[in-house]
Parts: sequence; structure tokens; C-alpha cells
Amino acid sequence: MNNLEILFNIIVHPLYALRREDRTLSLAVMVMIAALWAFIAGNYLIIENSVNAVFFLSNIIFSVVMMFFFIIVQVSLWHFISEAFQGKGKASELFLCVCLSFLPFIFLAPMALIFKSLDLTFLWPIFQFSVIIWIIVLQINSIRTVYGLNGSQAVLTYFIPFAVLFFILVLVLIIASVFIAITASGMFLPLMEI
Repeated sequence: MNNLEILFNIIVHPLYALRREDRTLSLAVMVMIAALWAFIAGNYLIIENSVNAVFFLSNIIFSVVMMFFFIIVQVSLWHFISEAFQGKGKASELFLCVCLSFLPFIFLAPMALIFKSLDLTFLWPIFQFSVIIWIIVLQINSIRTVYGLNGSQAVLTYFIPFAVLFFILVLVLIIASVFIAITASGMFLPLMEI
């Protein structure tokens, strides 16, 4: 009954659920797999008319593997940044909380059925966006709870890796644009001399 209580409290009273000591790795992994299945199934229900079972299953397996890789990298970065803010916590605890924070994705599959049957598919992006915001809030609360950070430190910890990634992408685009401009001007320079 503890697992059901934890899942219920993540929806109703998330801070209480994230502080509980009886969270298990198996529960976190199962929530993550079920959440990704519901996310993919919901999108298939809204977008696709027919589903290839092999493609659907391979999509789920690939998504699970990539999501766990992404979570491990993200938790490592958040752990490093949290320690810079003098936070005291364990990356393993944050991993459990982050996996459990994906629980709201479970609502996507049944809501996709409801939206499809009521012909309200135009509301699907809004519903997905609200669920993603819910997950982000849960993940920020996970950082705050596990490391004992205040709200602003937890928000900064959460968004710093994304800001750095955005900065790197912009820098790569600028360098690529300059390289293409220099290369293109070098190619057309002999034509201009004629």
C-alpha cells in the first residue's frame, strides 16, 4: 500500500511524497516506463489512425532508454550545481524523485481518448503543455526537497543546464554562419574579379 500512497501523494501532496524515505528504485523505474508509455500512446491516439505494433514498441523502448540516459545526465548536472549552492543531498535520491515526477504523464493516454471521442483534439497541445509545466514544478520541488535549497536556488539549479545548452547552440550557430559566410565569399571572390 505504500507505493499507491506515494503515487497518490505525488498528485495531491507532492512535497510530502518527495520527502518520504520509503521510495524505491523499482517504483521510480515503473512510473517512468508507464509515464513514457502513456505519453507515446496519447500522442498516437491523437495523431495516428493506425498503429504499427512493432514501431510503437520500438518507439517506447528507444524513448525509455534515451529518457533514462537524459535523466542520469541531468541529475548529475543538478547535483553538481546544487552542491555549488551548498545543498546537502544525494544524487540517487534526486534520481528517484525525478523519475517519480513524470507521473502526470499517466493522464495523457486517457485524456487523449476523451479528447478524440469528443473531437477536442485542438486542445491537446494545451493539455500537454500544462502537464509538462506540472512535471517541471515537481522536478524543481524535487531539487528543493532533496538538497534543502530555497525556491530561487532550486529554480536556478533547474534552468542553468538548459541555459548553458541554449548558449552553446547559439554559439555553434554563429560559428557555423560565419564559416559558411567566409566559405561562400571565398567561392564567389574569383567570379567577382572577372
